[in-house]
Amino acid sequence: MTTSRLIATMILLNGWAFAQPSAPPPGTPAPATPPAVKPGVPSLRGKLIYKPIGRGAPAGRVDAGSRGDGDEVASLYVLAPEHVGLTTRAQPTLFWFQTAPASLPFEISILIPNDPTPVLHVRRSNATTGGFHHLDLADHGVRLAPGVDYQWVVALVRDPQSRSRDIVSSGWIRYSAPPGSTSSDSAAAVRAGYWYDLMTTLFAQITARPGDAQLAADRRDLLTQVGLPPLPAIPARRQP
Repeated sequence: MTTSRLIATMILLNGWAFAQPSAPPPGTPAPATPPAVKPGVPSLRGKLIYKPIGRGAPAGRVDAGSRGDGDEVASLYVLAPEHVGLTTRAQPTLFWFQTAPASLPFEISILIPNDPTPVLHVRRSNATTGGFHHLDLADHGVRLAPGVDYQWVVALVRDPQSRSRDIVSSGWIRYSAPPGSTSSDSAAAVRAGYWYDLMTTLFAQITARPGDAQLAADRRDLLTQVGLPPLPAIPARRQP
């Protein structure tokens, strides 16, 4: 072997040796395995772009800031776009955000325009916790009819005798299953612009990986795309 080839061979061997990971010292604990996301939930880490489909004229989301009467009251934000958001589920999950604790009665309702009877009306004696909250329609036996635009409303009741003082936020939802598809967790449904499916999938991943800063950033970015503020990264609480 020539001198030049011998030198080249030594350089390659040395480079290979440096590239090998060093063995951990005895007794070093194994790295923690991140919690697994349930099967069927598409990965959403990275830049998310919400591209709505099939929307009509803006239906009008209502964002409820605190109405000042000399006292501080929490604000409410339904996690909904400014138009009618779509879902592939007859029993979707609804998410909202409360900025601070409030010792006030809480209500959530689902309404059909011009129908005086609510599809769902849930009232709780207080709304003591701030942060993200959610309600599963399946827990209440409620199913949305396909193609119907529903308004859903969350409220903090400041004065039962003067409901105009309520802190109220509302959005719109329509159940619209894609033709030939029965999977509401499919990556295709998420990519296709189904807002409420996207929220459900994203919150499921954040719950599975609560320390994942990228997922939290994805959620803040997605909310700002539909005109909501960049809400804090707090786990969602289920409403009974």
